[in-house]
Amino acid sequence: MKRIISVLLLLALCAVLSSCSAKTNPEPVDAEVWLDFSDIDWKEEPEYETTLDEYPDTVFLCQSHTEIVVQDGASERTVVTGMPIRNVYFADLNADGYRELCATVMFGSGISDMHIAVYDHYHQEFYYLWDRMEYDYSLYSENGKLYVEKSAYTNPDSKETMPFSLDGLTPSKTSWAEDLQNEVQTDEE
Repeated sequence: MKRIISVLLLLALCAVLSSCSAKTNPEPVDAEVWLDFSDIDWKEEPEYETTLDEYPDTVFLCQSHTEIVVQDGASERTVVTGMPIRNVYFADLNADGYRELCATVMFGSGISDMHIAVYDHYHQEFYYLWDRMEYDYSLYSENGKLYVEKSAYTNPDSKETMPFSLDGLTPSKTSWAEDLQNEVQTDEE
């Protein structure tokens, strides 16, 4: 009897450990490329817009490669800013049936970095994969799946690729640009 209980406990432990490893090495999710600015004339400042079936009254606008705005009925909100935005994907990262907007964003003047900004319109939440001056991150798709490439800031040739997921990222109800604007307003008061 003790042997049977020991085997069952061992099997339960293996099941728990295998589910933990699945979270750290997620399967890649399907991704739809909306914008890819890798081969464009940066002097042009076009405006792009799209809609998604799951958000029938919402328009996603990209203005001048530097800003993504969401128009939802009468309201408008800037959800991604960059200097510039490199690419934009839609992917259901949290498996709730609603796709998130995922962008590779460059930021900085002189010292610049690349990071990932995610906007979950359904839950009104933001996620960032951003380790300024430590690592650069860039999204790409392969066979319709979403991946992230990570490289050391001081050694861009050292690349590591993995499926992109929200695992380990903390949601926020405000974007970093909104947080910065709120800090400036607080300082002025």
